[in-house]
Amino acid sequence: MRSLRRRIKAQEKEIANIRLRIDKIVDGNDTLHRQRELLASVPGIGDVTCQILLAELPDLELFSNARQLAAWAGVTPRHFVSGTSGRSTTPITKIGSAYLRRALFMPAMNARVFNPLLKTFADRLKENGKKPKQIIVAVMRKLLHQIYGILKSDTPYSPEKRGLQTAHSPL
Repeated sequence: MRSLRRRIKAQEKEIANIRLRIDKIVDGNDTLHRQRELLASVPGIGDVTCQILLAELPDLELFSNARQLAAWAGVTPRHFVSGTSGRSTTPITKIGSAYLRRALFMPAMNARVFNPLLKTFADRLKENGKKPKQIIVAVMRKLLHQIYGILKSDTPYSPEKRGLQTAHSPL
């Protein structure tokens, strides 16, 4: 047990050291520093997620809209029809970065509670009978849409901003 505790302590120390080195790199680059500030303004996104997003997101100039980024990340539905396959649900595509999808899962869980726009979106999906995992994946996609809009416009998160409103909200 002592040996395992020492190993765990050493691993935790190394992870903390790596996170500090990442922060130094981000602080030394003006563009990354600004992007981290913008990402941190989104409810549900913390320091670790910011670091992963900065590492995993490609240059947003490659995408003409947020839907393309969501498709690249693999959080869009994949429609597959083959006669009478009996499949009642539509899986996600799972292309792109698995690290990015994994990094968005917990922030989506938090955003479902703390992000007012995504909370109303998730509540509406629940009322429509969607399953919990389907709701989380949809919130992941919407969160990625918000991230795209915030980084492209270079403005912090604001629930009143017109482009961040959910689809059924009045404009």
